[in-house]
Amino acid sequence: MKKLTIILVLIMLMVPLSPSAEWMSYRTITSSGLITEGSGYYHGIRVNTDGTSAATVAVYDNTQASGTQIDPSTVYPTSSMMRMAAIGYEPPLAYRNGLYVSISCAGTASVTVYYQPE
Repeated sequence: MKKLTIILVLIMLMVPLSPSAEWMSYRTITSSGLITEGSGYYHGIRVNTDGTSAATVAVYDNTQASGTQIDPSTVYPTSSMMRMAAIGYEPPLAYRNGLYVSISCAGTASVTVYYQPE
């Protein structure tokens, strides 16, 4: 009985309780597009702009710009002094269908999405 308990405890210690950022992936895009298909965990986003135009970015749990938004449409204001904005989630947000990012910006913007596919 004692050996069985020790084995069970060791097995439980080997199973992660939450997704680990150790296996996190990222992808940078400059216009709206599909980041990944399938399920996984969304860790966050970084938005870089030209410093003159605000960027509006929305992240969908889908393969297109429709359906459930897992990161609501957010306006990232920018200025010549602040060209980057970021948001991260701990614990990360689960997605089931994929990640699609919609970007609207009068100037230039790039978006880096951090995620962990299952």
